[in-house]
Parts: sequence; C-alpha cells; structure tokens
Amino acid sequence: MVTAFLDELHLTGVTLVGQDWGGMIGLAAAQRRPGVVQRLVLANTWAWPVNGIPHFEAFSRIIGSTPARFLIERFNLLVNTFIPTGHRRRRPTAAEMEHYRRALETPERRGASAVLPRRVLGSRAFFAEVEAGLPALAQLPALIVWGDADIAFRPRERARLEATFPEHTTVIVEGAGTYVESDAPAEFVAALRDWAPLRTGSAQF
Repeated sequence: MVTAFLDELHLTGVTLVGQDWGGMIGLAAAQRRPGVVQRLVLANTWAWPVNGIPHFEAFSRIIGSTPARFLIERFNLLVNTFIPTGHRRRRPTAAEMEHYRRALETPERRGASAVLPRRVLGSRAFFAEVEAGLPALAQLPALIVWGDADIAFRPRERARLEATFPEHTTVIVEGAGTYVESDAPAEFVAALRDWAPLRTGSAQF
C-alpha cells in the first residue's frame, strides 16, 4: 500500500518518517522504490527479525494470543490500553483518545490491529528481507528521534539503527515513550527543524 501511494502521487525527494511498524514498512517501501526517498526520520522502531528477544517474544505471544485478539477486536484493547501506556510524559486528551477510537470504531476495522502483535514473530521472513535491504539505504541521511522511556524499543534497537545509518543524527527525548511524536510533540518538531529545514519541492511522508 505504501509503495502504491508513492507511485500514485509520483513522489520524489521524499523525507520518510517512520515510527514503530511504520519504520519497518516505510523502509521496505524505500527499498522497493530506489531513489524516491531522500532522507529518513526514524522514531522508536526496528528493521530486523526479533525472534528470540524475550520482551518481543512475550508481547507477540501474549497480545497475539486468541483471547487477546478477541479483546482487541471486540473492546479495542490496543487503543484503550497501549495508546495511554505508550505516552509517558503526557496523558492523551479525551479528544485524542476519541480520534483513535473512531479510526477503529468497529470490530471489522480492528482486524489488522488484532493481527499485528502476532506478526511481530510471524513476519520473520519479511523482517529478514527488510534487514537484507538495509545496505542499499545506508547512505541516506537519517534523523533518529528516540523516546528513552519506551518499554518496547530500547537502547539496543537505537544503537543498531545508528550503526546501520552512518550519516545519522540522534536526538534522545528524555522520559518519552513509544509514541514520542505525540508524547513530546514540541521536541519532535524541533528535532526535525534543526536537522533539515524543508526545502521547496521536497515531499514528506
């Protein structure tokens, strides 16, 4: 879908911003459309298989279980639980939570979010494909914005991204959680502006 989006709009010179699953999916799109992405902004994400890493294994097996999938589909568990816990510096407002809930307002619309936890382990082949394609992107300038209070993505993941992209700038956002861009929006925007002011004709995704 992301590659189709890039193709449909004939985008070039893209600054691709990816967080969590968006980092993995965005990097895959960049690999499949060489030359389209000009710069990377990566926030609390990863780009390789995580099978065998205890906390990823536990999350995928527990939250990807049949009972948890039922709770996600019927009661919007991921939004109601993981959005608040993914913010460590601020509490999402009632209006923000309503926005998230309305996006996934029916069990049918929650189908993908119910499947994703299990795919953390089950998509090993796709993750390995993305990992294998990273050298083709290694020359891209990368901004790594990292919430250091995230319980999922830790210093180990950040250090590996830094090693993958030699032309990186890292901004640590102290006390921010998984959703650093909404947990610390002022710091996130400042990091982007300080790193690479937008140029005329550039595109962001």
